[in-house]
Amino acid sequence: MYEKLLLSHRYFSVGFQLYDDVKDFARDVRRGQFNWAVYQLQQKVDFAEAQHEPDTLHKYLFVKGVGQDLLKEAIVQFEKAKAVVTELNIPSGWLQTIEQMISTIQSYLETTEGYLAVLKTTLALKKERNITPFFNFSAVKEESIHKGLDFIEQDFRQHYAELKHTMYLGNAEGFENTCQVHTSDTFQRALLDDCLYTIAQTYQLPITSFFEEEYHYFMERINPEVGAWQYFPTVQEIAPDIDDLAQIMQFFIHIGKKDEIAKHCQKAIDTAINSRTCANGGIETWILPKHNLTPLQQKQQYFNESKWGTGPDVEVVANFLYALYLYDPKAYLSVIQKGISYLFSQQKEEGYWESRWYYGNYYGTYVCVRLLQCFGDQYTNQIQRAVNYIKTHLPTEPLSIALALLTLKTVGFNTDETAIILQKQLLATQNILGGWEAMNFIKPKAYEPYKSETLTTAYALKALCF
Repeated sequence: MYEKLLLSHRYFSVGFQLYDDVKDFARDVRRGQFNWAVYQLQQKVDFAEAQHEPDTLHKYLFVKGVGQDLLKEAIVQFEKAKAVVTELNIPSGWLQTIEQMISTIQSYLETTEGYLAVLKTTLALKKERNITPFFNFSAVKEESIHKGLDFIEQDFRQHYAELKHTMYLGNAEGFENTCQVHTSDTFQRALLDDCLYTIAQTYQLPITSFFEEEYHYFMERINPEVGAWQYFPTVQEIAPDIDDLAQIMQFFIHIGKKDEIAKHCQKAIDTAINSRTCANGGIETWILPKHNLTPLQQKQQYFNESKWGTGPDVEVVANFLYALYLYDPKAYLSVIQKGISYLFSQQKEEGYWESRWYYGNYYGTYVCVRLLQCFGDQYTNQIQRAVNYIKTHLPTEPLSIALALLTLKTVGFNTDETAIILQKQLLATQNILGGWEAMNFIKPKAYEPYKSETLTTAYALKALCF
């Protein structure tokens, strides 16, 4: 028995070392420390050409298949360790430890293969060309704005490949769909179009035909049974949500199609308000009836409870209430006022609002202040607290700068000293191609942020033009 346990431990040690070398690859490259994964990759890649840059080499580790091969070999070694212990046929915590390691590495492999699938999909998207016309912005003479719009048009020519969000949601995590790589830009395009609307209004640009095409794009992706949109239409486990609904409602209102909301979205609005309003005035994100759920809706509710989260999310509530205000402020006044009470309860002592689905403190603060400003002087205390937060916590990265600047301009602080500083900082961070750096924006899953140069650029332009 003793010899068999030693043999099992030997197999385990080999498997663990292989796994550890893959996991610690970037760290060991930085330290110049020997690592079997490093050695194996050196047989396939010239490290000097990659300038010995750890993050670049870490990508090569999986692109070249070296990481996957080592992880699979690690599993083989753990399976051998497990087989030896199983032969003993006695209760053992050691067996459980081995099985946990196998499960851990299988999960790591799944994540890795998902990353590669996403990378391949993204590269394929960038090869597509869009020949439909963008809108004419030749009337814009400010160089920074013109260059920014030109930057956005370049992504438009690739069918917004950079704007799109691609994620791997695999069978191992319980998803049951026809594919495991999912791509969508429904929500992102609604955000982008909101920014383009502001720019077009500022410069009186001919954008009607462009927006008409966008309208048809959204209508092709609506879930007609619910009357709203899913973040990923191809993922059945994700229910339609009030954030997508709110953003597209705002777009419809901007382009003079308010009647389309009553025609296509009223059921979703009613379900959200009647079934998902909480006692504190918050409204839950997912548009599902409270009772008599279909089998699909039951599955979506299960994923809400086990993966996505269920409660109201402050920035989503603020966005939805703002859409209701634009849509029919009289009809929804009571809902909006109760929702604002919820927002007040969520404002931090420092004055900002923290988001559930977005990085940083500035997006949530912006959408909350935007709503409160609709009521004139009624909520000056809460607005001033948010303004004070921005003045005492100046952001340094471009997306947060844009959102902070938008917040100040929304309440009429265009010539405020802080707004002028932020405007200068934002212009200074524009790159030579006319865009702004992609910054972490949406957080759909832990450690898998969505970010986009196109969307950061759009918010920067909106803030500069507002």
